[in-house]
Amino acid sequence: MNVSSKIWGRSLEVATSPFFEFHHILVKPSSYCSIHTHEYKYNLFYCLKGVIKVKVWKNGDNGLIDETLLFPGQSTTVAPNERHQFETLKVDEIRSYFPEWKDGEMVEVIELYFPEPINKLDIKRFSEGGSMYTKDFTSKP
Repeated sequence: MNVSSKIWGRSLEVATSPFFEFHHILVKPSSYCSIHTHEYKYNLFYCLKGVIKVKVWKNGDNGLIDETLLFPGQSTTVAPNERHQFETLKVDEIRSYFPEWKDGEMVEVIELYFPEPINKLDIKRFSEGGSMYTKDFTSKP
């Protein structure tokens, strides 16, 4: 696993293949990444802990800036060629949502890159699933 130190925190490359990249990132409060694009990749952000803001510039520099606040269990996806940036809130702003937030804690996010949306119909079944057991565990006793 590759760990990259960043001015805003660190990024741990959990898994990578020609079809996706999976990163676990820790971001310091009051920090942000560069404004950037990905030419071919979608960029999904999934918040695990704290609050993260994802900003997307629609129609380049002159367009609307879409800002999405993500809380634990929430995600958003940025399309290829969309200018975007993530940033974290100040500690006191994070504490307004999570009063137990401690000094020195980092916002935790899963970052997933993939080349195009996965089509849920992209499966060819050649049999049906079943159970090796004779008892039906799905029905109530």
